[in-house]
Amino acid sequence: MAESVGNGNLLVEANVDGVTNINQFEEAQSQLEADEGLAKRQKQCKAECWKFFTRAGVGKDGIGRAKCNACKKEYKCGGKLYGTSSLNRHLLSCQKTR
Repeated sequence: MAESVGNGNLLVEANVDGVTNINQFEEAQSQLEADEGLAKRQKQCKAECWKFFTRAGVGKDGIGRAKCNACKKEYKCGGKLYGTSSLNRHLLSCQKTR
């Protein structure tokens, strides 16, 4: 016979002889956390300029970078401070995208 013992947010199932199934609980909890991580998706880039640029990762200063697909120049982008305005201005002057 088994009984459930509640301890705050922790619910442990205990057998009559005192053996607990805490390992099963921890495994189930880690599986739930893993499933929640899969549900998160990255935001889709909606600006037209992303057709001409590729994300180049994060620079040494911690700010995201984008590389022009035509001339391979890198520009800061991402976040509220560095948006896509600099990428759009580059497209107006880039000779290789015309």
